[in-house]
Amino acid sequence: MGGFIGFDNEEDEKAEIQKLQEEISSGKPSSTKPTTITPSSSYTSTLPESKGLGGPTNTGHTSSSASKQPTVPLEAIMGVVADLETNLMGCVKALVDIQKSSSYKVADIDTYMQGDLRQMITEDSNRQIGVVEDQKIFKKMTNERLDSLSKSVMAIQIAVSTLQGKVDSQNTALSYLIKTLDEFKTYNKEKSRQMNQIQVLVQELKDQANKQQDSLDGLASVSQTLPNAIEDLKSKQKNEFQKLQFLIGDLANAKKGIKEEASPRASQN
Repeated sequence: MGGFIGFDNEEDEKAEIQKLQEEISSGKPSSTKPTTITPSSSYTSTLPESKGLGGPTNTGHTSSSASKQPTVPLEAIMGVVADLETNLMGCVKALVDIQKSSSYKVADIDTYMQGDLRQMITEDSNRQIGVVEDQKIFKKMTNERLDSLSKSVMAIQIAVSTLQGKVDSQNTALSYLIKTLDEFKTYNKEKSRQMNQIQVLVQELKDQANKQQDSLDGLASVSQTLPNAIEDLKSKQKNEFQKLQFLIGDLANAKKGIKEEASPRASQN
């Protein structure tokens, strides 16, 4: 892989890269402007669109320092610069091929590439400045929130202390209530014994009442069947009386017949 065009050896190339890294660390990027190159009418450009750390960068090199970007550590920026250097090496190789078949000047191409890189570094440095400002604002907001949280914790501690006093008072009242309940349980035991005796007596009275009720139920059953029995007896007596009357009538008729038969015989004698 070839080095930057315009350097005599790798030492000069490494020195230039080191210089760029120092500019990034110090936050003072170079003000070198890129050289605009106008290709000949017979050449069609195959250069890829340059990309900065924040995305694509057009040939107008419009600064985006006014926009806020997420926090990017310096180590990550250096890693991106290293990747960018590798990509630029490939671009330089392509430019060498272009040099052989076009009227471009090697010095102008070298100036353009370095200017484009410096412009991207400037934009990323401006982004870092915005990130630092954001970090300051965030730190201030965090301190304000911590102060508010500390005040809230103090208020909670006061509330807990007050609540503890109420709990102690409730515990005293609860102890007195437990003592009263124990005395009430002792009193209830005696009452319970008396209630058990009363329940035994009540049960005996219930048993006697049940027996009396059974007797009453039997008498009621008898009293309900007795009228029917009397009616049956009356009916039977009536039937027997009628039979007896029929029998008496039959006897009278028989007696009369006997008398009638006996009268002619007596007259004949």
